[in-house]
Amino acid sequence: MPLITTPHPDLELGYPRQALNYSLVLPDGGVGPRTGVIFYIFGFGSSYDDSYAKKLLPYLANDHDCVAVAVDYQGAEAQNNRELRFDSDFFVNLQKHHGVTVNVASGMDERLFRLRLFSALSESGLKELHESCRLIKLGDTYINFGVLSALDLLQVAAKVIADYDINRRRIFAIGSSYGGYLALLLTKLAPNTFRFVVDNCGYSGAADAGGVIYGLTSLSGPLRVLLISPQAFRNDPASPAYFNPTRQAIRDLAIPDHYQLPSATMAYSYHGEVDNVASPEAKALVSACLRQMGRHHDLRFIGPAELDGHLFKVPEHGLKASMRGLMRLSMDRWLAEAPQDGPEFTDFDLGTVTILACADFDYMFTFGQDGARLTIC
Repeated sequence: MPLITTPHPDLELGYPRQALNYSLVLPDGGVGPRTGVIFYIFGFGSSYDDSYAKKLLPYLANDHDCVAVAVDYQGAEAQNNRELRFDSDFFVNLQKHHGVTVNVASGMDERLFRLRLFSALSESGLKELHESCRLIKLGDTYINFGVLSALDLLQVAAKVIADYDINRRRIFAIGSSYGGYLALLLTKLAPNTFRFVVDNCGYSGAADAGGVIYGLTSLSGPLRVLLISPQAFRNDPASPAYFNPTRQAIRDLAIPDHYQLPSATMAYSYHGEVDNVASPEAKALVSACLRQMGRHHDLRFIGPAELDGHLFKVPEHGLKASMRGLMRLSMDRWLAEAPQDGPEFTDFDLGTVTILACADFDYMFTFGQDGARLTIC
């Protein structure tokens, strides 16, 4: 399994980083002078090496003559975390808000006890526990949302481009939901690297993420239970982990001043007319901002008439869209619309410096042969 032992440090909250894994599939015919690279950027709840990725990457590699890559970016596993414990006052609040008194037997396996308890509560008619009856997510992964994930993708991009002498005119990314957001964020941070990116129902900034920023998720099943992460940002101005306006701004895709550098990257967005997760109205503002600043952004809202059962299947967040079909559609559009003698360089070759003013601080991304390095000043 490909590995980067020293991913970019977490400059915002200072948590230690683990080695960075990624999956990589070469075209069956090998790497030639035309071979490019496609990054498949999955969303929350998926993985770089799950069954879907294992089927998709070979298709992308062979259908488009590209090295196909999926990266286990920072926070990718945070939503899959099932190492949990009861909050210290869980049982007190359970009695207070639901009138349920529980005696915990010593030595019982906590996971088994939790399953039995939640099953009994659900059978009694409860559908949701009070927000004070929380579970704490264990482990060392939180969702940084955007910045570290993008830096991980850029570090892998630099390595793959160098290792395989990738055709610089054929570097692409496709993502859905959070992955679609990251695809668009890459065009903001790295304006000269990707020839086109595909965004399916992506977020427009941290506002779309809601409680995920603060480590809030729900345990799936018949009973809704709130999960919190102690390593997440905080909505408390007194905390060093406060998700302040500076941290919000760097993650916002609709700030015109963040697109001052020229870019030849084309972006294709597909978004449901109705989406209760990623706001269609916010995506329209992103598109207007990009076009105002001279960036190529094509936004298509998908309504009932476009649900064909193949490319787009349901009128919900994500549209159950076919990543194969979206990549093919967008590739055909790019081949028809873009000059094929585009620039033969990337931000890694150019040593691009992107300085983004964010409220009280600047986020400076400096590109080199090993990826992008962030300085907050």
